Amino acid sequence: MNPTDSNTRKLTAVVQLNDGYEGGYLEFGVQDRNREWYRVPKLEGSITIFPSFLSHRVSPVTDGVRYSLQEFYVGDAFV
Repeated sequence: MNPTDSNTRKLTAVVQLNDGYEGGYLEFGVQDRNREWYRVPKLEGSITIFPSFLSHRVSPVTDGVRYSLQEFYVGDAFV
C-alpha cells in the first residue's frame, strides 16, 4: 500500500503476537475518564479492528520486543 491509497483504506487490524514486553501499548486518540489516550489491553492473540482514519499510535517499548501483525482493508474512496 502506498501513501496515495490512503483514501481507500477503510479498516486497520492489529494482531498482538506476544505480550512479554513493557510499554508498546496500542493507543487511540479517544480520551478515557482520566483524559488519557485509550490503551488497548495487551493480550497475546488478540485482534483490534478500527476505522483507519481514527488517530492511533504505539507507546514506546521500554523492555523486551513487541511483535504484531498489521493489515489494511480497502474499499471504494470516501465521497
